Amino acid sequence: MNQRVSVVAVAGICWLAVGLAPAAEGELQPDLIPASALARADLAKYWQAGAALWPGERVIRLKLIDENLYCMTDRGRAVALHADTGLLLWSIDLAASGDKVLGPTHTPDAVMFTTDTKVVQCSRRKGEVIYNVDLPFAVSSAAVGDGDRAYLGSTNGRFYCVRLYDRIRLWQVRTDRAVSGTPALEGRLVYFAAEDGHVYACRAVNKQELFQRQLSAGVFCDMVCRDNALLVASRDRSLYCYNAITGRLRWQFRTSGPLIDTPVLAGDTVFFFGRREAFFAATLAEGTQRWKRDDLCGFIARQDDTSYLRDTSGDIVAVETATGKTEAVIPARGVPLAAINDRDGTLFVGRPDGAVMSIRPIGVPYLRRDDLRKVLQPAVEAPAPVVEVPVEPVAPPTPAAPTAPDPLRSADDVPPVAGGVLEESGDGE
Repeated sequence: MNQRVSVVAVAGICWLAVGLAPAAEGELQPDLIPASALARADLAKYWQAGAALWPGERVIRLKLIDENLYCMTDRGRAVALHADTGLLLWSIDLAASGDKVLGPTHTPDAVMFTTDTKVVQCSRRKGEVIYNVDLPFAVSSAAVGDGDRAYLGSTNGRFYCVRLYDRIRLWQVRTDRAVSGTPALEGRLVYFAAEDGHVYACRAVNKQELFQRQLSAGVFCDMVCRDNALLVASRDRSLYCYNAITGRLRWQFRTSGPLIDTPVLAGDTVFFFGRREAFFAATLAEGTQRWKRDDLCGFIARQDDTSYLRDTSGDIVAVETATGKTEAVIPARGVPLAAINDRDGTLFVGRPDGAVMSIRPIGVPYLRRDDLRKVLQPAVEAPAPVVEVPVEPVAPPTPAAPTAPDPLRSADDVPPVAGGVLEESGDGE
């Protein structure tokens, strides 16, 4: 694996301060979207940067997570930009050209990438590799993790929990069909769904069952879990919202076509695309339809009462969140890439050549040199306080509690189809 930490970040201060990215010949590039077009939607460029690609390399998608914006390329490489400033932080080679890279996802302190055969965990700030774990099975989903463990699906019909530092398989669940959507890890609970429509919720530490649900068709989308709501989009033409603790169905939204795109939860509204019908907006509380439109196909960002969406022609449309009424149209057919931002109204758009622009509502203070310097300064960690722990007498051992029922226990011991199993802790089945 070849890792390259960016050396152009310091030099990038000059062109980032004016919001322009350098062209390959050293000339300044024009804005991806003209300022006049943005102004009609009360928006303005915040910064514009370049992903520093190799000749012939193309960016195929943008992924925003917390403080980083990841540019994923067709050569199995990830380029990390600082989302608030556009500074190029680092890049890393993850897979051979043409091979898929799933994710990324964030742990509390790191970023995790998943390829067909391995999980790579890196520092979010510098891109330094923390774990590079080869897996003896073919991977079917992006991994999520807590820093020490990774949770992911495989093509052999199992869902695994793997301890990264020693490659121990802590547990597995037989799912019959592959888990292709990214699981959700919320606190101590993990949620995942298989292509046969089976939805699982269990405790992350020991797979103790929380609940299971069986849908009438497969699930291929990522799990979305927030505010005690679990959203599951199914090919049975329905979007389901469950109580994330009890598994009680809160509501079901039926459409006329299968749902294969992951829904987006932004504030109190769920946005989702029914491939054969329309783009919908519904309330999170009750699943009531706010509106639907046939000319929209993707979510980009939301700022309070205004949401920014992609239309079927490639332009960006600002709509009133409550009614779906068009407020402005931003020509963007030459800028096909956009990151999903479900936390605020910043738009991140880009082109396959690596040019990326951050767009914010007019009135947001301009990016300052001090903002860039703060990103470049190394993080300083305060020393941990010394805590004196009183010595207590050792209590006699208590009898072991009876083993709780394990509905998710795997009944078979057939090895994965792609090779041997990981080392086991002794109770992985």
